[in-house]
Amino acid sequence: MARRCELFLTVALGVVAFGPMAAMSQGTGPAGQRVSFANAGIKLTVPDKFEFAVVAEPVDLMRAVLEGAKGMEQGITLVAFPVAEDMTPQACADELAAQMGKSLVIRRLKILKTVPMRVAGLDGLVQLMSFDFRGVPTVASRVYFIRQPTDERPGVGYILTVEAPEEHQSKLLPSLGAVVRTVELGELSDPISVRVSQSSGVIEDHARGCAMSVPLGWFGALTANGIMMSQTNYLTGGRPSLTAIVAVAEVPAEQTGEGFAKQSAEAAAKAGAERNLKCEIVSQGPAKLDDADAYQIIMKRSTTSPEGTAGGDMVAQRSLVVAGTDGKGGRCYNLVIMAGSQEPAALREIMDKLAEGFVLLDEPPAATAPTSETAPAETAPTSAPATRRPATGATMGK
Repeated sequence: MARRCELFLTVALGVVAFGPMAAMSQGTGPAGQRVSFANAGIKLTVPDKFEFAVVAEPVDLMRAVLEGAKGMEQGITLVAFPVAEDMTPQACADELAAQMGKSLVIRRLKILKTVPMRVAGLDGLVQLMSFDFRGVPTVASRVYFIRQPTDERPGVGYILTVEAPEEHQSKLLPSLGAVVRTVELGELSDPISVRVSQSSGVIEDHARGCAMSVPLGWFGALTANGIMMSQTNYLTGGRPSLTAIVAVAEVPAEQTGEGFAKQSAEAAAKAGAERNLKCEIVSQGPAKLDDADAYQIIMKRSTTSPEGTAGGDMVAQRSLVVAGTDGKGGRCYNLVIMAGSQEPAALREIMDKLAEGFVLLDEPPAATAPTSETAPAETAPTSAPATRRPATGATMGK
């Protein structure tokens, strides 16, 4: 049980964090918008006036917030996680409640009521609870439902939560009921085949002078290495299989985006050869990044096991050099996507869509890119275990 629920505490703390993370802004979806999370096989409708916010953990699918004159009035969170065949909604709820009770930021936790509830044809349960989060009296209504594993599909558990400060608790159950009625389940999809849709918000990296829009259904953060975002693959046990980073490097004045991208590809091929990987450039050429001239390379990395089973992945890198204000050097901005599959056309389409969300900020390049990680402001701790964190770093050659 403990292993299957290893991220439940992350879920519990994340859904009661009222403020968005530092360096993140929110995006607004149309009223009553239908949203789809094909990687997790679920759709639902977000009520009118709720705004999406960037989420930061592999289990997170969505967070939407309703703001009032005095701050947040309601929050809706949807998470999904892999489950074994003996997991039940009640066992999930019990484990989560136990871990919430041990949290240092949650006090006076009370489970007020637990009743069965059908969700999209599945047996689930709804739990009403109250607690103080960082001293703020809070109420939450949480629905647990599970798709049991089959021979054709892994099991996936879902937790849909509506939370509110105590003074807005009368709106809690009506909002939850409205959302639950719209839930629809479908097949799980590999992230490489999921179309990039609207933004959940923007992550800004002022120290490096850039920002990225995070697609709805992806999770992202500003790390010590720069902006990172990824999408979880529930077909392969709930691990990220599609990850994008914005890596920034200090370069000499004569460097170009094309030259840097090709150097990265050469380094990647050399590193791959040392690991018995066959590295092949499948496409390269001019591209755009923030409407400026950049250069893109897509590389396929393949390996064959002793049994003759082929495998591999792909890396796409789009590089843009921005001259420094002193004329002595500049920065190379690299949007890098790592995909755990080998579908060049799909990866190219994803790169084009993600590149549309990259912008340079007004700050001039600093002498050296910082390495300190931006800490969240007034949010509950939501770091996933290291084994669940997607790889972050620099360019193809790393």
